[in-house]
Amino acid sequence: MLRQILRTFREAPGPISLPLLAAQLDIEPSALDGMLLELVAMGRLTRTEGIEPVACAACGTEGNCPYLLSTDLVCYALA
Repeated sequence: MLRQILRTFREAPGPISLPLLAAQLDIEPSALDGMLLELVAMGRLTRTEGIEPVACAACGTEGNCPYLLSTDLVCYALA
């Protein structure tokens, strides 16, 4: 499962929030949270907080995408 999570991050155009990643992987956020924290501890992911644009990863479009979200959720990205 950790490899699948990392693959999802490699294919994403930017940071991904926990709820979005859980929906993409069809897994409960509470179960995924522990795996993400482990990947952060291993140095594979970084955790960011604050208001950052988060793409839905549905396509490679950046910039003026009407579906680009501005969120204050915790997000994760490849280290």
